[in-house]
Amino acid sequence: LVDRYFREGEMILDLMCGVGPFALPAAKKGCKVIANDLNKHSVHWLLVNARLNNIDADSVVALNMDAREVVRFLSESPDLKEAPSFGLGGAEGSAIPEPPQATPGFSVPQGGKTFDHVVMNLPRNALEFLDIFKGSFAGKSWADRALPQIHVYTFMNTSATDEEVREQIEARVGGKLDEAPDIHTVRMISPRENMLCVSFRFPEKLSGRHPLS
Repeated sequence: LVDRYFREGEMILDLMCGVGPFALPAAKKGCKVIANDLNKHSVHWLLVNARLNNIDADSVVALNMDAREVVRFLSESPDLKEAPSFGLGGAEGSAIPEPPQATPGFSVPQGGKTFDHVVMNLPRNALEFLDIFKGSFAGKSWADRALPQIHVYTFMNTSATDEEVREQIEARVGGKLDEAPDIHTVRMISPRENMLCVSFRFPEKLSGRHPLS
């Protein structure tokens, strides 16, 4: 995923980052990363791993939030002015800290925070979160930018066709995609189930940037 899609200087939003299997290689490649996980232990060890891999402190901002709240926060939602988040300076030692307040220096600019890619690596549940993006790109920061590519990991029956996978994605995002998604089989989980990574550009008509979206 990192080698195929990400480019140096891009902003990556990793909504379900775990201990950093995508966030840290992306930072190593020269991307800026907003990495989130609801599990504070995962966030802690993400930052420990970042230190061990000599990743610059300004390359990764880690949040400890529900994925839906993250998208609302980055969209400049009026009821979420600050996020509980970790900075790399909080990753010393092995004790598990309580989530601190917003990392100094990290804030959402007026008009919302933009990003180039979204990673959703929670195969059993990630599809359930795809609806959070509908209408989330109405902020002025997004006015002249390409909408992000979404990379969602999921489990599907081995018999599922590409068209059936697309229909599942469209049902979750709330409308038709602008073009066919890129569907990659990660591995077989069982004789009847594959893990897939489905990548697609978020559809313009669902972005919220236009009155008829």
